[in-house]
Amino acid sequence: NNKRTLVAEYSRQRGQISAAGQVLAQSVETGDRLRFQREYPDGPVYSTVTGFYSVLYSGSGIERSMDEVLNGNDDRLFARRLSDLITGRDPSGGSVVLTIDPAVQQAAYEALTSRNYAGAVVALRPQTGQILAMASTPTYDPNKLASHNSEDQTAAWTKFNDADPPVLPNRAISETYPPGSTFKLIDTAAALQNGFTPDSQLTAASEITLQDTATQLENFAGTACGTGPTASLRDALARSCNTAFAELGAQLGEDKIRAQAEAFGVGTEPPAIPMTVAPSTLGDIPDTASLQQSAIGQRDVRFTPLQNAMIVAAIANGGQVMAPY
Repeated sequence: NNKRTLVAEYSRQRGQISAAGQVLAQSVETGDRLRFQREYPDGPVYSTVTGFYSVLYSGSGIERSMDEVLNGNDDRLFARRLSDLITGRDPSGGSVVLTIDPAVQQAAYEALTSRNYAGAVVALRPQTGQILAMASTPTYDPNKLASHNSEDQTAAWTKFNDADPPVLPNRAISETYPPGSTFKLIDTAAALQNGFTPDSQLTAASEITLQDTATQLENFAGTACGTGPTASLRDALARSCNTAFAELGAQLGEDKIRAQAEAFGVGTEPPAIPMTVAPSTLGDIPDTASLQQSAIGQRDVRFTPLQNAMIVAAIANGGQVMAPY
């Protein structure tokens, strides 16, 4: 509640956040008691990445995770702070340059918002782990939370928190979802690591009974996986056949599937990017029927969209997982 601390914090020009030369966040002179105010030129497009910086509600995203650099207190800025002290120059924060490609981010944002989707897009450069786009919708305008008018801030905060679906969470890294059939890439990798070949045969039945249950599991629209009684692993993956991969999961066993998932990063502590990333998990697998459901990305399997992107990027990178950043 010490106002002097707040005044001191806002008397220093906070560093820019930029990507490929485009300014995503900057501090501008206000002429009021709090000298600088945060401004987001394309706020809703980049709020998933930049987050917000608010007098009342602290911050999120890059604004929070890179706060020490942006406010000028990071040890890497010691020499500049010393220079400011000696020269009498007004102290300022350091800049943060992101890996985001503005064209890719814009395409992701428009693809989601044009369809009114509640969802997320993550694009990675497979060879490096660079995050080229990270969009989450519906989104919000961080400029509303950067206002120095407390009533405006409070009204925006209430509106954003009451929104349905929610607008403040970053679905790309802080929410987890059943990955569905994309999990079959993990099954396929596990199979190829354990003696299967692209020509190995699996059931082509339109539906099967989960082991030791009376529960039926069927392919999409109840279609068969080809014309014969069996289908190759190659064809089953191309057709995304639930029955074939449920059978494959049972043949491989939980340990092999878990080991392959962990090799892709599932079930391990994800690295900060620098924002915190929620861990992805296979969940509990108490029996073979549960394993068959998990093998098609259902039951208790939960991935962040970033984790799913990491799996595909690792395949595109010849099998090497690069830490995203």
